[in-house]
Amino acid sequence: MGFGATVFDQLIDDPAKPISGLAVIKFKQGQIVFQGGWGQHGATHKRFRIASISKFVMSMLVAQLAAENRLDLDADVSHWLGFELRHPKFPNDPITLTHLLSHTSTLRDATAYSMPLPHQIYEFFEPGSVWFEDGAHFGAEDARPGEFFTYCNLNFGVAATVLEAVTGRRFDLLMRERLFEPLGIKPSYNTGLFTADEIQDLAPILRLKNGAWVTQVDDHKGVVPKPLSVIENPDVHEKYAEAFGHIRPSSDLESYELGTNGTLFSPQGGLRVSADELFVLAKHFCDAYQANEPWAKLMVRPVWRLNEAGSNGDNYAGLMTDWGLGTHLFKRQLAWLGPSFENYIGHLGDAYGLLSGLLFDPEKGDGMIYIIGGTSCAVEENPGRESAFTAWEEVVLRKLL
Repeated sequence: MGFGATVFDQLIDDPAKPISGLAVIKFKQGQIVFQGGWGQHGATHKRFRIASISKFVMSMLVAQLAAENRLDLDADVSHWLGFELRHPKFPNDPITLTHLLSHTSTLRDATAYSMPLPHQIYEFFEPGSVWFEDGAHFGAEDARPGEFFTYCNLNFGVAATVLEAVTGRRFDLLMRERLFEPLGIKPSYNTGLFTADEIQDLAPILRLKNGAWVTQVDDHKGVVPKPLSVIENPDVHEKYAEAFGHIRPSSDLESYELGTNGTLFSPQGGLRVSADELFVLAKHFCDAYQANEPWAKLMVRPVWRLNEAGSNGDNYAGLMTDWGLGTHLFKRQLAWLGPSFENYIGHLGDAYGLLSGLLFDPEKGDGMIYIIGGTSCAVEENPGRESAFTAWEEVVLRKLL
């Protein structure tokens, strides 16, 4: 099987805490030096709902539009949203795209961070709306925008809404036309955009339940669904029903008003993409960075760093300590592997049983990609011994880095 095969096989066959499948790519100086797959759907061409790596990919386009002077990262997003977005404690402090993409916006997820048509995103922030959840979408800390880090999916729903308002294009189509098609790849934030052939490569995400691997997301059975990503948040369906009543989402995108609800397409986690396609995106970033293109430099510029007292943000057991523009800066997270990885950036993903990682050094063009398509227990039940990563991820990282 090649490099690391025995160890990766052991992850699949572990009698205590197995994974369902694994796909990996290692690259050096912009060239793939190893790739492979193990277990169910363990192939680098298989597309998965990649979870929060979706945020990094979306941020690539935000940064490109900023470099083209199409939007101002430090402008009040209220200008584009059509309503005033403010933390109630700080009515004079604008919230910006920089705040949103660096998770320092003061916004929080609460029960819901996505909503179906015909609802519009302002309802999350409107007192009296059932989606307002008594103000739970605003942080309780006495910290202004830009001062405190809390990882928040809703940030990216708001930012996607801004992108639609700025460009006049629907978010899923915008990402395809501006980023994916020029690179010759076909990921999608909307499963309904896949062709009948492309949907065959979409793999379900699995979890081990009662000794069997059970599909959690994307059980499309090779059939293209209706052209809309409806709420895909299987962990909180009961809470949705309790909080918001019986939801009857519309699948008619013809009625959708651009710039009113970017959460439709799960910009925070709904990108369906393969390891092969993630490599193309990473190489594109490295090439841009090495060519000194402004958008790539924007994304690696540190925006937030956990202070020594740990008082300016939530660090998630040490996993999140340094952030750029939609970019996880991994210097402290990879210190256990040695000093060679202090310039590594990218993003991680964790949702519905999937674990994913895109980690690379844009200056050298070195890095790695992994997709674990299903886990047998919650991540907190399999912590790493040397880092804030899970034990599964530590095996992969040690072998590939």
